[in-house]
This record gives sequence, C-alpha cells and structure tokens, in this order.
Amino acid sequence: MDLGLFTYISGWNTVITFVVILLTLVIQGLALSFVINKAKLKEVDYPQSEDEVGHFLETEIHYVAIDFLNNNVTGTALENESLKNHKLFWKLN
Repeated sequence: MDLGLFTYISGWNTVITFVVILLTLVIQGLALSFVINKAKLKEVDYPQSEDEVGHFLETEIHYVAIDFLNNNVTGTALENESLKNHKLFWKLN
C-alpha cells in the first residue's frame, strides 16, 4: 500500500513535531514582550527595605512560635530542655 510522500520521507513525524514546537515557542516568545508592553505594569516601590521586612517577619514568627508553645504544649513536653531553650531564645530575641 503506497501512502505517498509520508512513506518516502523517513522521520516525517519528527520534522513536523520539531517545527510545531519551534513555532510555538517562537510565537509565544515574541508575543510576551508585546503583552508586557501593552499591560503597562507599574514598578512597585516598597516603603521598607528588604532587611526591615525580613526582621519584621522573623519577629512575627517568634511571636507565633511562642504563642503556639504556650497554648499547645502540655504534660511532659513542658519538661523538654530543647523546648525550654527555644522559648527562652525566642523571648530574648
């Protein structure tokens, strides 16, 4: 049974797949800059520096951790030296 051109060219499916993938990536890549320019995104100016935000987040994590330990740790876990040290460390910092 002769299927014409498809049987004559070996790897025809590979060529088609390669071209489709290449065109898909190129079209998306070219369209991305167009979409970004049309969106007119504004640059965000943060009032705090990255270090200040990091320090604030660390402080909040300490408060949440101490609150969790005070409200959820009961029984023999209260005698655990590691938990005592963590609570003391977080209270001091």
